[in-house]
Amino acid sequence: MKKKVLIAIPERLLDQIDLLAEFRSQTRSELIREACRIHLENSQAFTAPRPAMSLLSSPLLMEEALAN
Repeated sequence: MKKKVLIAIPERLLDQIDLLAEFRSQTRSELIREACRIHLENSQAFTAPRPAMSLLSSPLLMEEALAN
């Protein structure tokens, strides 16, 4: 299901987006969706959690980790 979002984009950047979208025969939304998808695929922020983090599920280990 698609949801609409409202974001603020500087006018100069939006002009560049519109030019590229027109050149590629895409809508502005298609281009922005593709750019977001590619960025997320390449982002290291979405890597799997490290196994050691599961140790913090123990309340005692959590207290010790927070104390240090």
